[in-house]
Amino acid sequence: MGSFGKKIQKLSKQLIDAELVNFIASDAHKISSRRFYYERSLTIIRKRIW
Repeated sequence: MGSFGKKIQKLSKQLIDAELVNFIASDAHKISSRRFYYERSLTIIRKRIW
């Protein structure tokens, strides 16, 4: 979460805190150049909602 910059990371956290996130997804179709951060993102989300 946030690999596209601080503004996107802040917006993502605001959406989670406002309970506007129903699911998470990844655009990891080219993992050789874009890393897959699913587990890290899930950990962050769990800490914010529980």
